[in-house]
Formats: sequence, structure tokens, C-alpha cells
Amino acid sequence: MSMDPGYILVGKTGTPINTSGALQPGSGGVATLYNSTLLSLGYIGRQAKALVINVRSSHDSAVDGLAISESDDSGTNWETVYTRTYTQAVDGRLKVIYKLVGAPDVRVTFTNSANVLTTWRWSVLIDERERG
Repeated sequence: MSMDPGYILVGKTGTPINTSGALQPGSGGVATLYNSTLLSLGYIGRQAKALVINVRSSHDSAVDGLAISESDDSGTNWETVYTRTYTQAVDGRLKVIYKLVGAPDVRVTFTNSANVLTTWRWSVLIDERERG
């Protein structure tokens, strides 16, 4: 089964395509899952209309640990526009579809709690199309 046209994988577990810190975060650490200002592989200039974020972790995130930030100045300043606390017992596998991208650049980060993770899997896709 293939994905609909328009979805572009921009990062996943073990394969940080355009990130600087997508490896498993340590105790209290932050992993940057996606940062459009670091794009490589010919993605520069593509505007994300939506993000599809999948996270599976053995422990809870920090409070508001999953965060989406936007930038109007190529990443010099970031404004957090969405946060979510990942709760392992409730979420299991968390899937967030964020359709409100409203700036040229966007970043997704995950802040770990004080726990050491034994499971850490994630992926981020961007969607270039307007969908209902």
C-alpha cells in the first residue's frame, strides 16, 4: 500500500534526513524530529501544508514534550504553536496530524522526561496539498 501523492517522508527512526538531533533523547533531552531550515535532498522551497507526526516511546514525554514551532525568518526566531504531552499509558503510539501550518518554516521537537527510554520510534511526513 502506498501513500497518497503529496506526502513526503522527512525523517524517521534511525534516518535523520534533515535534523540535528533526532537520535533517542536522553533523560530530559530534546530531539529535533524535523526542522525545515535544515532541509537537504532538494526539499528547500517546498511549503508544508500539514504535518503527520508519529511517536512511540517507552516513557512519557516532559510536560508539553511534543512541540511544533513556526518561523517567519528562516529559523532565527521560533514561535511554539502546538504542544502535546505524550503519555505512554494513554497514547501508546501517538499520531498527530497538524493542519495549521502558517509560516514558511516549521520545526518539530520531542522533549523527554527524566526517564531513560527503552523504546523510541518516530516519523515525520509533510503534506504539500490542501486536504479536507
